[in-house]
Amino acid sequence: MSRIFRGDQQGDLWQKARVGRITGSRIDDLLASPTTRQSTRKGIVYPAGSEAQCREHYRRELVVERIYGRAIDHPTNQYMRDGTDREPAARALYEADNMIQVEQVSFCLHYEWDWAGCSPDGLVGDDGGLELKCPSESVHDSYAQNIDVLVQQYKGQCLAGLICLPERQWWDLQSFNPYAPREIMLLKAPRFHRSDWAETIARIEDEMLQMNAQVEAEIAKRGLPPTQWMVMP
Repeated sequence: MSRIFRGDQQGDLWQKARVGRITGSRIDDLLASPTTRQSTRKGIVYPAGSEAQCREHYRRELVVERIYGRAIDHPTNQYMRDGTDREPAARALYEADNMIQVEQVSFCLHYEWDWAGCSPDGLVGDDGGLELKCPSESVHDSYAQNIDVLVQQYKGQCLAGLICLPERQWWDLQSFNPYAPREIMLLKAPRFHRSDWAETIARIEDEMLQMNAQVEAEIAKRGLPPTQWMVMP
């Protein structure tokens, strides 16, 4: 049932697989509403059904990527590069703490929809998945004080993994910082069990379907055919 691209994340295959697809890392933009992701100053009234600015930008990005076949450039900073560099150490510590082996993959297509996918930081056994965050010391410390901050920021990515890979029943979310004391070097959020998040998963799936329909409608307005997808490498 799974459709998995093997190889490294950040490589050419990974980049090509993501182009134009709704991905786990952008679920927050997909779900954004004007009151949650735009100005909430007094006196601002949002029309019923109005679209959050970040959702609109994401929709336009998807349209452009699907038409031109190229990824929109998103600048990186040193914190992001540090996070990528630290991920192998985070994964190794997770494996040691849990006495398991994590399978690394590049990109996982949705089991049915060619236009959606996710990039897990690992697959665990036959029914689990893993999302690792490797933030700066100050951000990691904020998670140490309140782990729910980590959960709220990244639950969308974890649930996207469960959406794309229906045989997976749970997803772990953890934050790693190599400079932290060993006791808090790897912070563990409560495990995401599919059964506990069924309602939220259904909502995300509805939003994904709506977004894809809107993107394809924009493409059709230009007199262009529906997007043709690279399904497997």
